[in-house]
Amino acid sequence: MIALVCFLVESLEEQVLRLRSVTVMRAILVILSLVMLSYAPMIGGLLIWAATVRYAPMALHERQKRHRIALARKAADDNAAAVSEVLRRLQAHTVALEQEIDRLRASEATKNRMATDPSYRSVGLHERAPDWLVIAARRAYRTYLHPDRHPRHREQAHDRFVQAETVFDTIYAQRQIRA
Repeated sequence: MIALVCFLVESLEEQVLRLRSVTVMRAILVILSLVMLSYAPMIGGLLIWAATVRYAPMALHERQKRHRIALARKAADDNAAAVSEVLRRLQAHTVALEQEIDRLRASEATKNRMATDPSYRSVGLHERAPDWLVIAARRAYRTYLHPDRHPRHREQAHDRFVQAETVFDTIYAQRQIRA
């Protein structure tokens, strides 16, 4: 008789491990207990006692596990809500920054069109070019436009050279660069 109870408990344990469900284990235990109580009250009592001793800790562990999962899910939901709020604010900030960039680009383009000195444009420089770049550009223009470099078109080369030198003299005077 004890062997039968042990066999039933072990088979119940295998089913529970296979299914990993406390609910299924409880249902099987209730059905077996009712069957055993109807045949022999002593065997049913032993079966209930053996199952309780064996499966009560597992049921408690499952309950604690479900509780931890519920707490973790709630914490994850709270974190997701906080992160989505931060993301919403960052997206709004990004839109504002993009609008500011567009406004500044438009403003800069307007300033560049309005305030550009034609003498700088004629030699391919920007008004805000550093002094070292202006000096380097003058040297490059002198090398490229020098009349000795264009013997066939000496007069035209001389005119272009003098024109570039005049522009650079004006720029040097404005910036107070020594030649």
